[in-house]
Amino acid sequence: MSFSISEPARGVCDTCGSETELVENDCHLCTRLRAKEKNVRVGGALLTAIGLIVIVMMSVVINAVSRMSSASRSTASGRDPDVITGILYFVVAYGIVALAAGLWHLVTGRVNKVLLYSMLGAGTVLGIGAQLIAMSK
Repeated sequence: MSFSISEPARGVCDTCGSETELVENDCHLCTRLRAKEKNVRVGGALLTAIGLIVIVMMSVVINAVSRMSSASRSTASGRDPDVITGILYFVVAYGIVALAAGLWHLVTGRVNKVLLYSMLGAGTVLGIGAQLIAMSK
């Protein structure tokens, strides 16, 4: 993006995709407030940190669960440890998507809608799965 005195700097609206001047705070077509690049980068840094924390914590928990299920002779059915490990792997996958989205926001300063909707979908599936498991007990 080049800046000149005669021509104002232009950017793309995150909501509707139209090209707008950067000095404007809202899009002239959809009238939505544009996200500031600094705010997107700060959110990306936080999302990256949260993704890393989730990945590390779930990896430790998966390691502990796998050790306990192989070492103990509990009365749990043979399928229970597999279900628990599968859920934990899904949470790790959610952390990986969060890490990818955070890195994208941090590096580019723009919101990636595909990663955003992937996180929302994965979170919804995780929440529904947790409710189904809680109701089955």
